[in-house]
Amino acid sequence: MHYILDAIDFVFTPWSYFFFSVIAFWAMIKYRETWTEPAFAVKLLWGSIGAIVFSMVYSEHFRNIASLPDNVPIFLMVFFNRVLYMAFVPPRRS
Repeated sequence: MHYILDAIDFVFTPWSYFFFSVIAFWAMIKYRETWTEPAFAVKLLWGSIGAIVFSMVYSEHFRNIASLPDNVPIFLMVFFNRVLYMAFVPPRRS
């Protein structure tokens, strides 16, 4: 399990996080038709929920920080934003 956490720590160093963020931003613009599809959005939602659950279960440090009273609304805002988007935006038809 520590191999996965070490890989996550490597990916989220400041230089690599910036680099991967720029690449992800470019990919989001280039492939915006794909990642805005409702089916792909649902996969993103479940993937992010899985990442949060994984982090809460296997990382005591993350769990301690995420469960602080001032951080809980941030997690709720992120997930409710995605759920409300999927609930109120009708799917595109080809």
